[in-house]
Amino acid sequence: MAVDRGVRRFYRWLLVAIAVVVVIVLLPPVKRLLALGYEALSSQIRLVIDLVRMGIIAFLFAALLAPLEALGWWAGWYGEPVATIAATASPATGDQAAQASPYHRYLVYLDGIGQGSAQQYLPDVEDFLRALATALPPEVCLVRDVLSYSVMNQPLTSAHRPLAFFWQLAEWLRLKNPQSLLGYVINIRNVLQVSVSADQRYGPIYNRGIAQRLYDSLLRQGYIPGSGIPVTMIGYSGGGQVAAGTAAFLKQAIQAPIELISLGGVMSGNNRYLQLEHLYHFEGEKDDVQRLGPRMFPGRRPFLFLSYWNRARRAGKITIVPLRGVGHNVPGGLLDPNLVLPDGRTALQRTIDYILDILVGRLELPHTAKAAVDLSLAQPSNYAIYQQLPYNRYDFYPVQQSLSPDTYVPVGTWIGRLILPRKSERSQVQGVWFEVYQTDAEHHHWQGQRVRLCWEDLPALQQWRQAVTRDVYLSEQTQLNMQQGRVHPDRLEGWRRVDPLESLAAAHPEDDVIVKLAGPVRVMAAEEYLDPETACPTLFITQEPVQITGRFYGLVQIGSPVAKGSDCFAVRHFNRESRQFDGPAATVRIPQVLPSNEGVFSSSNRGLEQSMLHESGWYVYGAQDREGEFVVQAIAPRALLRLQPDQVVLGKQAAIQYLTKRCWQGTAQQKGQIKSVLLAPGEASISSAIAQWREGDHALLMHVYGGIGGKKKEFAPFGIYFGHFSYGVAKVVRDPLSDDLRFEITYKQIYTQNSDGITSGSLDWSAYMGDRQRGWLGVRPVADVLIRFPALTATYDFDEGQVRSPLTGLRYALEAMAARYRVGDGTGGTFVGPTNSCVQDASQALYLALLRMRTLMQTNTQIQSWLAAHPDHPQTQQVQQLVHLEKALSQKLIPMGIVRSDWEDQAPLLGADLWEDPFNTLYNALISWRTLLPRLTFEAIGKAFLQQGASLWLLRSNQVGGIDPDIAPIAPTALWL
Repeated sequence: MAVDRGVRRFYRWLLVAIAVVVVIVLLPPVKRLLALGYEALSSQIRLVIDLVRMGIIAFLFAALLAPLEALGWWAGWYGEPVATIAATASPATGDQAAQASPYHRYLVYLDGIGQGSAQQYLPDVEDFLRALATALPPEVCLVRDVLSYSVMNQPLTSAHRPLAFFWQLAEWLRLKNPQSLLGYVINIRNVLQVSVSADQRYGPIYNRGIAQRLYDSLLRQGYIPGSGIPVTMIGYSGGGQVAAGTAAFLKQAIQAPIELISLGGVMSGNNRYLQLEHLYHFEGEKDDVQRLGPRMFPGRRPFLFLSYWNRARRAGKITIVPLRGVGHNVPGGLLDPNLVLPDGRTALQRTIDYILDILVGRLELPHTAKAAVDLSLAQPSNYAIYQQLPYNRYDFYPVQQSLSPDTYVPVGTWIGRLILPRKSERSQVQGVWFEVYQTDAEHHHWQGQRVRLCWEDLPALQQWRQAVTRDVYLSEQTQLNMQQGRVHPDRLEGWRRVDPLESLAAAHPEDDVIVKLAGPVRVMAAEEYLDPETACPTLFITQEPVQITGRFYGLVQIGSPVAKGSDCFAVRHFNRESRQFDGPAATVRIPQVLPSNEGVFSSSNRGLEQSMLHESGWYVYGAQDREGEFVVQAIAPRALLRLQPDQVVLGKQAAIQYLTKRCWQGTAQQKGQIKSVLLAPGEASISSAIAQWREGDHALLMHVYGGIGGKKKEFAPFGIYFGHFSYGVAKVVRDPLSDDLRFEITYKQIYTQNSDGITSGSLDWSAYMGDRQRGWLGVRPVADVLIRFPALTATYDFDEGQVRSPLTGLRYALEAMAARYRVGDGTGGTFVGPTNSCVQDASQALYLALLRMRTLMQTNTQIQSWLAAHPDHPQTQQVQQLVHLEKALSQKLIPMGIVRSDWEDQAPLLGADLWEDPFNTLYNALISWRTLLPRLTFEAIGKAFLQQGASLWLLRSNQVGGIDPDIAPIAPTALWL
C-alpha cells in the first residue's frame, strides 16, 4: 500500500541521515576534536554523558530484541506449542449457540504501557477497573486477566524470565512510588512491544499471539465461540494499539462482532479498522501522549487517504470522543478520580459514563468521519416527491375497510405497517411495532392496534440474524448520497446491533413500509405473559416480511373514464360462474402518478382501456379511501401471471436457443405487449409440459430488466444498458377470484439505496413491478424466468429429526444479503461497483447456499449413511441431481475456479468505495467476470438449469399499461465475454 511505501521511505531517509552523522563523527579530525572537548569537561558531566551513551546503547539493544519473544513463541522455542487461532477456534453449533448465557456482552480490558503483570495493575488503573465493574450491568462480563505486552501472558517478574530479579525490583519501587525512575524502565520496555505490534513485519505474529491469549481468556469466562455474543475491547494508551492489532484475529476466531474503545490510545494507521464494528477514540484535551499516534504513524495523517485509518473514517467506523479538561496520566488524566470537572463529575466518572453510554447505545456525539453536508440543501428524492400525492401516503387509507369479499380479497392473512421503535424502547420491543391492518379469523379485534413483531427464538434463525446485525454509522459517502436525493436509513444513525426487522422498518424517512407476513405466524396475547411489564400482544415470525402495495386485490376489466379528464374508471368484475367479466359493475379511482426528478412517469392511466391486454383483464391492488372509493395503487395483467403460456418450446437445444437469442428480440416493437413462454427441454408434448406445473409447486425466479428509451431516454454510458438482476421465489396458487392457477411471485431484491425508496428485501409483485408510482411494469422491459427443478425445491427428510430444503437455504442467503444492503454493512449505504452490485451479490448469495448444501452433504455422517442405505430412493436421485447442479452453477459463478475471498468469509465490505482497495476490486471482478452483467448472468444461469433438465417459464413484459408516447423499451445490452 501507499502507506507502507511512505513509512519505508521515511525510515530509509532517517537511516541515511543517521549514517551521515555517524560517518561525520568518525572522521579523524572530528573524532579528535570531540575527544579533546570531552576531556575538557568536568568529571560529573562526563559521567552524565557516559550514562546517556550507555542508556542509548541499552535502548537500541532492547529495541533489537523486542520482537524476540513473539518470534520465539511462534517458533516454539519456549516449549509451548503454537496454538493458533484457526486451530483452537471451534465455533458453536446451533444448539450450543442457543444455550442460555448469563452475559450478553464481554468487555475486555488491555492496559497501558505501565502494565507489568496481568494480575496487578497500577493503583489508578485498579481504581478504574473496580469502579467500572461496579457500574457495569449484570449481563456484561469484564475480562481483565490479559497481559497486553507478552504473547506468553507471562509477567516480567516471572521466575522464568532471565532478568526477573531486575523487573521485580523495578515493580516494587514503582508500586511504592509511581514516579520512580527505575519504574519507567517497564514503560520503555512496553513501548517497544507497542512498536512491535504496529510493525508491518513482526506485528502480525505479535498480534496473533495476543489474540490467542484474549481468546483463551474469553473461554475461561464461559464465552462460546460462534454464539454471536459481541465483544467490546478497551485499550488504554499503548493497549489501544495492541487491541486494534489483535481485533481482526480475535473476530475470526469467535465469529462475533468486535468494537474498540480507545482510552487515549496511541495507534498505528495500518490496523484493520474496517473489520471492527466501530472504534471510539477518547481524546483528552490536554493529552499529548495520544497525539503521538498521528505524529509517529504516517497512516494516521489525512493525506494518506488509502490507509486503513482514513478508509475507516470515511466509512463512518471511527467516532472521536472529545474529553475536555483532561490529559493522559493520573493526576489530571481521563482516569483521575480526584479531578472534578465543571459538570460536577470526576474525570474518572465521566469516562465510565461514556463507556456505559457506548455499551447501551445511547452515546450522542458527532463523529468526525462525517462530511460537512447540509441536508437542508439536498436535492429532493423521488420518494419525497411521490409523498406529495395523497394517494401515495399510507394514512390516506383508513384501517377499517368495507369491501365485498366477493369482489376483493386481502393480499395476505396478516397485513400491517412497520413502525420503528424509539431508541429507548428497543430493549422492551425486541423487534418493531406492527400496526395491524388485516388478521386471521380469530383476531379481527386487533385491527388498528399496535402490536410487537418479533423473530421466533429458533437457533438457526438466531444465527441468521446475528450474521446480518450491524452497528450503523453513516459514512461520508452515504451522507453525500443523501444530499444528492437518495433515500438512506438515516434514522438509524448511531444505533447499535440493528437487526433485519429494524432496518426494514427504518428504510424510509417515515414509517410507511406496508408488509404481509410470510410463513407461519405465532400469536401471543398480552394475557399470556407472566411479567405484566412486558405484556403486549406479539406476533412471532420466521421469515422476512414481504413488502406489498395495496391491501386488497380484485380482478376486473377496465373500461373508460366516467368523465373526460376524470381519474375514475368504470370496471366490471370477473364472474367465477360464467368465467367472464360480467360480474358487478363499479368505479375505481386510477390516479395519474407524479413524474420523477427525471420527468418519467412510472405508469399512465391514459388509454388504459385500449390496452391489448384488456380482454384478459387486470388484477388491481389497493384499498378504499375515506369516501369508500377503491383506489388502484398497483396493477398486474392477468394474462402474464396465469398458467396459460402463449408458446411452448420443447427440446433442450431449442429452449437454450430461445432463452439466449430470442428472448429479447423485437423489444422496441413490442411496447405494451407481454409474452408467456414455457421452455420444457425434457418433455415430449405441450400438454405434458404444462401439466408438470401443479398447484402448490415452488420455483426459483430470475429477474432482469432493461432500459428506458425514447424522448425521456435514461443515461446509458457508451450506449450500454446494464439493467438489473435479482432472484426470487414463485408459487403456483389457486386464485380465489378466478379459480385459475396463477403465479404468486416474491422478489428477493438485492437493491442499493435509490431515489425512489425501493427497499432491498422481499417484495411482492405488486410492490416491485405493479406499483403505479414506483414499479417497473409500465416503464421498463422485464424478463422473469421461473425455474422448476424439483431437486432444488423439494424438502428432504433423512430421518435425522429435521426437514431440509435447498430453496429455503437460498431464501435465507438472499434475505441475509438484502438485510446487509439495507444498512450497507453498517455504513448506511451500499454502492454499485465492479464487485458489489445486484448481480454480483445475488450471485454471492446463490454461491453460499450451494456451498452450504454441498458441505452438509459431505460432512453430515447421518445423511451419508441414509443415502448409502437407500440408493434407489427418489431423494437419493434428487441429491445426485443437486450435486450435478452445484457443479454446473459453480462453473458459471466462478469461471476461473478461484473463489473470491469476500464470498467465502462474507467480509463486511458493502459500504466500501471502489477506490478503497482498487487492486483487490479489479482482481475480484476478473475472477467473477461472468457475474458482472445482469443479462450475461441471467442467460448463463438459465442455460445451466436447462442443461440439467429444468423447466423454465419465461414471463416478458414491455412497458405495459397506459399509453406514454415519450418512452420506449430497450433490451439490456448483450455482452458475451
